[in-house]
Amino acid sequence: MKIKLSLLLVLLFAGFASATVGDSWNLYNDYVSGTNPNGAWEYTSLEAGNPGYEDGPFGYKGGPGWWWDQSYTQCMMHVGAYNGGYGLDMAAGEVGINSNAAWHTVLQWTAPQAGTYKIDATFIGSVDTSVISQTPTPVYIQKNLVGANTGTPGDALYYGTVTDTTTPLAPDSIIVTLDAGDTISFACGGINHEGYSELLRSDWVALTANIEQVPDQFTWNLVDDYAVVNPNGEWKYTSYEPSGWEGSFSYKGGPGWWWHSVYSQCLMHVGEYSGGYGLDMADGEIAINSNPAWYTAIKWTAPFTGNFEISGSYVGSVDTALISQAPVNVYVVKNMVNCVFNTSDPNVTLFNGTVVDTVTPLAYTRSVHLTEGESISFTCNGYTHEGYSDLIRNDWVALTANIIGTPDPNCGYVTVPSCEDTCVFTGTSISDKGSDSNIPVGSFQYSTGSFAQTESYFKFHVPDFIEAPAGKQIRITSARVAFWTKTKSSPFVGFDSGLFALGNQWSENTLSGNNHPAMGALETMKWSYPGDSTRFVVDILGYAQSVASSGQEYLSVGLKALSSQPNGNLYRVFTREDSLHAPRLILSYTYVDKIESEWIEIQGIEDTGSYPGSTTYWDTERAIFIGTCDAVWPGENVVQGEMYMKFYLPQLIVPAGKDIFIHYAVLRTQVVGCGAPIGLTFHKLDDFWVSSQVTGSNHPIPGAQIGDPEFYPGNYQGIWHNVTEYARSAVIAYETGNDPNRLDGYLSFAVKPNPTGLSDPWWLRIFTMEETAAGPGPGIGGGPALLLNYSYSPLSPNISGGNGVNFDDFAALAFNWQKCSDPTGIGCELAWTEASLWLNTDECGYWGFFNGDLNLDCYVDFDDLKFIVDSWLLE
Repeated sequence: MKIKLSLLLVLLFAGFASATVGDSWNLYNDYVSGTNPNGAWEYTSLEAGNPGYEDGPFGYKGGPGWWWDQSYTQCMMHVGAYNGGYGLDMAAGEVGINSNAAWHTVLQWTAPQAGTYKIDATFIGSVDTSVISQTPTPVYIQKNLVGANTGTPGDALYYGTVTDTTTPLAPDSIIVTLDAGDTISFACGGINHEGYSELLRSDWVALTANIEQVPDQFTWNLVDDYAVVNPNGEWKYTSYEPSGWEGSFSYKGGPGWWWHSVYSQCLMHVGEYSGGYGLDMADGEIAINSNPAWYTAIKWTAPFTGNFEISGSYVGSVDTALISQAPVNVYVVKNMVNCVFNTSDPNVTLFNGTVVDTVTPLAYTRSVHLTEGESISFTCNGYTHEGYSDLIRNDWVALTANIIGTPDPNCGYVTVPSCEDTCVFTGTSISDKGSDSNIPVGSFQYSTGSFAQTESYFKFHVPDFIEAPAGKQIRITSARVAFWTKTKSSPFVGFDSGLFALGNQWSENTLSGNNHPAMGALETMKWSYPGDSTRFVVDILGYAQSVASSGQEYLSVGLKALSSQPNGNLYRVFTREDSLHAPRLILSYTYVDKIESEWIEIQGIEDTGSYPGSTTYWDTERAIFIGTCDAVWPGENVVQGEMYMKFYLPQLIVPAGKDIFIHYAVLRTQVVGCGAPIGLTFHKLDDFWVSSQVTGSNHPIPGAQIGDPEFYPGNYQGIWHNVTEYARSAVIAYETGNDPNRLDGYLSFAVKPNPTGLSDPWWLRIFTMEETAAGPGPGIGGGPALLLNYSYSPLSPNISGGNGVNFDDFAALAFNWQKCSDPTGIGCELAWTEASLWLNTDECGYWGFFNGDLNLDCYVDFDDLKFIVDSWLLE
C-alpha cells in the first residue's frame, strides 16, 4: 500500500509540472567545438543599421576555441581559458569577444517557445594587462537585435561600459517575455583593428550568460496603469464603511480628481499637484484621503491563481506651507469588504503603519498567494471633514503600489495584441484596409458630404497554450478585450456600443463596406464612451470559452454602435498599428483533466407566445412578437408579449452507472424585424404546458431570470444566451426525479421584453420552429436551438470538482460524513434546499444525495470512502 500511495503522490504532483519551465541555456556549457549555429546559440557579427548587414555566422578558426568573422577579421571570439596572443587573458568558463567601431560581435540566442525567461550575465575586461591596457568598451544585452547598437542605451535590456579587468559588470536578473523565435543578443562595441596584423587588442571583453525559462510573470503598477475609467482593468477606486456599504468613486474632472460622489469626505488625486485641499504631491504618486467612517480604498483583484509580490510606499502629502501633516494609519489589506478588519492578523492586514510626516516614506514588500478573484486593497483612515467646504485637509497620504504575479503551475494568464484590425463604412466599398493607427466608431464622413455607419473588426491569435499538456484540457476562467480610446468628435453625443461574436474568415486587407462579414451575437453588456485616452475592458468569457472548446486558432470580435448615429458623431479607438495602445485579448485559464466531450444542436419541439391578460396568443406563426405592437392590436399596447419554448433532451437521461457533466449550454434565438429596439430577458419555465392550449389568460408563468439581459443585435442577427447552470440543474433533477416542474428529458424557457411596460412600437420578433421547418432563410437560419457540450463518465470520486482526485475530495467527504438523505431513515435530513417543493416519498434519492454519497445509497459512509480510495489508487 505504501508503494502504491507513494507512486500515486509522485504522479499527482508530476501532473502539475511544466515541461518547459526550468529549462536553461548556458553560453559556455552549451558550447560545441566547431558547431555554429549551435542549438539555440549563434555566433555572428552585425553592422549598424535597421537592419544592419550580417556577414554570416562566424567560422571556426581552430585551435583552442577560436572563431572569427571570416571576411571581416576585426571581429573575433574565443571560448575558455587563454593567455597568449592578441592581448587576451581570460579564465575558464568565459567567452571572450572582440569587435570594432562599425561591426559588433554578437552572441545570439533564439527562444524555442513563447514564455518568460530570466537572463543572467556578467561582463569584464579581459586584456592581458602585462602587455596592454584595457580600453573602455561598451557592452549590451538586447532583444531582437537587427543592427549593431552603436550608442542607443534605451534600445537595450542592459547597456554598460567595461573599464578594467577587475570590476565585473553584473546586472540584476532580467525578466523578459518572449515569443517563439524572438532573440536575445550579447554584444560589445570596440575600436578599429587592422585585421590580424594588429595582434594586441585593448578591447577584449569576457562574458558569461545563462538564460532560464521561468514561470510567467505579470506586472501591475498603480500609476502606470491609471486611466480615467472605474473599474480600470484589475484596479478599482472605491470606499468602504463599517457595515460593508461600498461607494465606488466617480471622476470629478480637472487634473486627476476622483471622489465618493455621495459622501464627499473621501477623495483621490492622481499625479503632481499643489494647490487646494491642502494637497502637495509629486508625479508618479496617487494621493488618498479618508475619514473615520469611510475609508478610501484602491482595490486590485487577482486575475489568476498564483504567487504575488506586492511592494510600494506611503508618505504624507499635505501642503506643509498651509497645514501640518496629521498621523494617518495606512494599510495593505487582503480581501477587504469593509473598513473594520483585523489589523493584527498578518493573513488579513499585509502591512500596517502610521504616516507621520511628508519626508519619511513607509516602504513595504509582501509576498502572498491569491486565488483568482481575491483582492488586495491599499487604504488609510482619516479625520472628519465637512464635505467640500473643508478645503484644507491634514490627512492626505500619497502611495505607490507595484504587483508582480506568477501563475500557479496549473494556471495561466496571457495578454495577446490584435493580429488584424480594420474598419469598414457600411454600404460603401471603402475601408481603412488595416493601415490606420486608430479607427472610428459611430458615423464617419468618408468623403465630402457623405457619411456612413462604421463597423470595426479585431482578430486575435489564440496562443499555443490552447494545446494543453497530455491528458489535460484548458478551462478559461476569465476573458476580456481591452481597448484604448483616443478622442471623440466635437460636438459629441454619447451612445452605447457593443462587442459582437465574429467568424475568422476575413482579412483586414480585403474587407470593405460591401463584403464585410455579418456580426453575430452581442457578447457583452453595452457601454458608454469612457472618455478620451482611456483604457476600457469588456468581458467576453462565455464567447472565449466556446472558441477555446472548439479548438479554433483565432478569436474575432466586432465593435459598433448599438444604434444609428447622427452624421459625424463618433469616437476613436487605437489599433495594432499603435503598439503601446493596441487592443488586447486578456485570458486567465487553468488546465484540468481532459474529458472527451461532444457538441450537439437540439431543435425545439414546440414554441408559442402570448400577450398575458389579453385574448391574443400565438401557436403556428413563424415569428413571435415580444414587447408591444399597437399597430396590430389597437388598445392592447400595454400588454407585453412573451415567448415560450421547449426542448427534448434524450441525451440527458443518463445511462445506468454513469454520470453526466454539461460543460456548456447555449440557447440560440434569431431576431427578425423590430419596431423600436428593446432588450430581452431569458427565464426558467416549467415543462407542463402545450403550445396549442396557451392563450393570453392560460399561459405558463416565467420563473427566475437566467443571466443578464440581452440587447437587440440587429435584424436577422442571432442571440446566444448562456444557460449552462440552468441546464446543469435540470440534469440533476432528471437524474434524481425530484423536481415536480420537470418532465424527464425536457427543458423549457421563457423570453420577455426588457424593460417591461413600454408602449408601441417597442417590440421585436423571434423566429419559431415553424421557420426552421420552412427551410433555409436569411441570417443564422431558423428557430430556437439549444447547443450542448457534454460528456458521460463513471460516477466521479472527484467530489471537490478540482484537478484530479486528491485530499480536497477527502475533505469534501468528511464535511458530509455520516449524513443521510434516506426518507425512511431515522435522523436523516433533506439534501437539497428546495426540498419544500417535493412530495413525501419512501424512495431513496427523491430528497437528493449529499455531496460524497458516491454509491447513491443515501448514506455517506465507509462504502463511499472505499470508492474514493480505490479511485485514487487507480489513477
